[in-house]
Amino acid sequence: MPSKRKFSRQRTSTLLRHHVHDALKENIPPFDGLSSIEPSFSSNDVTPRSVLTLKRHSTTRSPSPIHAKALSIDTSSSRLSRADQASTSMTFSTPSFSRLSLSSNQTPSFTRFSSDSHRGASLEKLQTVSVSVEDEAPFDFYQMVHIQSLLNVVKQMICPSCHEMWHGNMSVKKREGEKSSTVFKSILISAVGLFASIEFMCQCSHIINMSTSPQAPNSRHREINLRATTGALLSGIGHSGLCKLLSALNSPPPVDEDNFTETLRHIEPILSSFKVAAMSSAVEEAVTKQGTRDLTVSGDGSWQKRGFSSTHGVVAVISSNCGAKVLDIERLSKRCTICQGALSIKLKNPEKYQMIMTQHECQTNFSGASGSMEVNGLHAIFKRSVERHNVRYAKYIGDGDAKVVPRLTEDPPYSDLQIQKLEDLNHFAKKMYNRLDKRKKELKGQVIEGRKGIGGLGRITEAVMVKLKWYYCTAITSNKTDLEMMYQAAWAIFKHKISTNSDPHHEWCDPKFCGYIKAKLTRQPYDHTRHAISPAIMEAIKPVFEELCSREVLTRALNGASQNSNEAFHSVLWTFAPKNRYTSGTIMDACVSIAVVVFNEGYLSLGPFFRQLCGSVGVYTSFGLNRLDQGRIQRERLKLRRKEERQQQGIKPPEVEEEETDDYRAGEY
Repeated sequence: MPSKRKFSRQRTSTLLRHHVHDALKENIPPFDGLSSIEPSFSSNDVTPRSVLTLKRHSTTRSPSPIHAKALSIDTSSSRLSRADQASTSMTFSTPSFSRLSLSSNQTPSFTRFSSDSHRGASLEKLQTVSVSVEDEAPFDFYQMVHIQSLLNVVKQMICPSCHEMWHGNMSVKKREGEKSSTVFKSILISAVGLFASIEFMCQCSHIINMSTSPQAPNSRHREINLRATTGALLSGIGHSGLCKLLSALNSPPPVDEDNFTETLRHIEPILSSFKVAAMSSAVEEAVTKQGTRDLTVSGDGSWQKRGFSSTHGVVAVISSNCGAKVLDIERLSKRCTICQGALSIKLKNPEKYQMIMTQHECQTNFSGASGSMEVNGLHAIFKRSVERHNVRYAKYIGDGDAKVVPRLTEDPPYSDLQIQKLEDLNHFAKKMYNRLDKRKKELKGQVIEGRKGIGGLGRITEAVMVKLKWYYCTAITSNKTDLEMMYQAAWAIFKHKISTNSDPHHEWCDPKFCGYIKAKLTRQPYDHTRHAISPAIMEAIKPVFEELCSREVLTRALNGASQNSNEAFHSVLWTFAPKNRYTSGTIMDACVSIAVVVFNEGYLSLGPFFRQLCGSVGVYTSFGLNRLDQGRIQRERLKLRRKEERQQQGIKPPEVEEEETDDYRAGEY
């Protein structure tokens, strides 16, 4: 019967797991001391600034599962002079941070640090980011307000002209180009997207004007419309998704699709400049860590849609050091939305068609099969590396695509350097699954031990092939610098599976995973029947092991590496440009820029972009971006912690579901 201590441990583990699960659902760091946001002070300040510190609550939690943000404003007047604003303060109560008092003369700075031993690549990249939030006005943020409630407040005021209680007429004047107008009581609204110009008109004809958003610097766009467009990019919902969101909120629609596209064209060059800066910084960091300007990089392509008909493809080169970052990237497109749209007037108005074709910036930069985008993109990136970054990509970590290396060999980007190809060990290990699947089909009609083929219960099933692939990958990655140890570890898989109680073969097995060796050390009985595959079936698949576990083949995996960082970048990119949504070349460029900045330096590094675009970062924008980064770091910590616990306990990965297969095919990613 289990002891009380065991039950106590189980209950503690369960409570901790539920605590972490709830925290992750709220995107809140669940462990004390996870992160802190500390103030930074400028040495040029004439007067000392107040301290701004944000930390996780260490002893208290909100009793309610629903966390609502509360805003309290300390002011005695609805109209504040500049001197009044200087002394005004506001307090924010948020679910994950302690109370914050912010006044207009503060310059809060967001930084990250941690004492946790589980430090992964994300924390390695994000811990150096520091963004200062400089807001001249204390109330420089947006709060959705019900117009009727605003009207009720106005009715309680006294008109400064007639000194009577305010009373008047309200009408809504449509923006230019709309035919109808609607009359309401007491207020005149002229709306452009989410921006509105409100006029309070008293019966004495006195008018007070109010704009709901300032104009962005060096632009004719309103700040709220720029932020809404950027938010649509960050969330991956596009113009149609933004329309749905605002309609559900009973809010006016955003700018129309043409203006939305024009706004994107204004935002994209600014995003691109931050992308270039992030990649240049990543190159110099890689040079410092690798100690040479002849870098080792991993390169891979990804397509917006699977198959060989994808309109857009992206090829990225990423550094191979810890905290891998994007060094260069190429977007390739086969279609231009402007060219496609202009075809409708080609016959009706050939002069206008010709003008559009000559004046617009075409989004098409590739012609040919979509499957060859990766080859052309990587070759272009390699050729411009010296000119753009003054580095050479001497070693290339690639997958099984047989077209990339021949192209780099036939048309070498460097005259005095031969590029060395390093195997991507994850793709290399997939050969085991592919060969087993091929062998299974070859023996489908052959009778073995009274049954046709080698598939079925107790034989080579889908789950068994996935396990053997994982064992093969572990054997390679654990011994990638020692050929002999790699050879023994690879053949240990075959020997372990063919072993029986009367004829065991575990001389090359790893004691950390082999149940037979563990049982022998503890003098416990061991039954091979649970995991063994019959010798006849193992002999049928032995040619696969003879091919893949030979020293000649394993030599190619020596000093191999991984393209995991490329796959991670692809997952980030396609959250901004989902594969189930049509995307133009302009949107792809903007999403690529955001993905590079976020992958290399985190969401918080978008703060300077918002400052350049809108004139200020915004306190809530900084809080939100920082919490996204903290969630990313926390998810990585939990993953590393679970991995370490499995390694310490010698626990194998969980069973792989039947539908998990080798889904890599050339041209599909």
